[in-house]
Amino acid sequence: MELTLSEMIMELNSVLVPDDEIAQIHEFARILKEAKAERDAEHARTQEMLDRLRDSVNELRESSTRAAADWHSLEAHQSLMKQMEDEKFDLAKKINEQEAALSVLETEIEDLRKESDAVENWDIEQEVGMDRSAKDAIALHGNNTDGIFDHILTELRKDPKVGPTINRNSFRDASEWVFNNAGGAMGSMYIIHASITEYLIFFGTPIGTEGHTGRHTANDYFHILYGEQQAFGAGDLVAAHYPAGSMHYLPRGVVRQYMMPESGCWALELAQGTFKCLT
Repeated sequence: MELTLSEMIMELNSVLVPDDEIAQIHEFARILKEAKAERDAEHARTQEMLDRLRDSVNELRESSTRAAADWHSLEAHQSLMKQMEDEKFDLAKKINEQEAALSVLETEIEDLRKESDAVENWDIEQEVGMDRSAKDAIALHGNNTDGIFDHILTELRKDPKVGPTINRNSFRDASEWVFNNAGGAMGSMYIIHASITEYLIFFGTPIGTEGHTGRHTANDYFHILYGEQQAFGAGDLVAAHYPAGSMHYLPRGVVRQYMMPESGCWALELAQGTFKCLT
């Protein structure tokens, strides 16, 4: 069925939107566009805030990592400082202990010196007198050792102070002689006089010996009566020779090596000091 022109116009008018509805549609479109623009702007702002927040979190995480590293470093430093303080304390303690021990040792040495100096006043023998007696005996009897010994003992017994302290038994009695082994050397000795502060002996050997003098807390006067003694200290390149009539003086604390030749050597030995540390 075909429509007439007027029917077609009426049908078309029935489906066309009125102007007010078109305007309303345009208004809705504008509102939607503005809403979309505002939503996009809000999304952009939200994204920017999220980015800033993410950057802040990352910075905070890095800062925390650095702080943790610094804390561990501080802990390590504090541990090292404590260790150093402990070692310093231990070292100071050891130094104090050593200083205390050194102080005690110095006190003991000083007391020993005072004691040695004091007890020397008890000595009845005089080194000068021994030297004169030895030289007089050698001058009178030469190489006659028996005569030298007899002369020295006779003169000593004449002294009112010394005489009562002299050995009353004869040096010619073999039982009065004893072997002395010290420092690798061996000899025979006859004790003329002995006390806690001094001794006077005949010492020697007819066949020779050699060894260490020992380190004494006494002064030692070794008067050679027969033969010869040789001695040297550490560092000496030439030996000292002590023939008959000479005296080998060994101060307290001094050590030497000595030798008596195979031809023999006899001496009058006077030692004065303290003998509790004799080595």
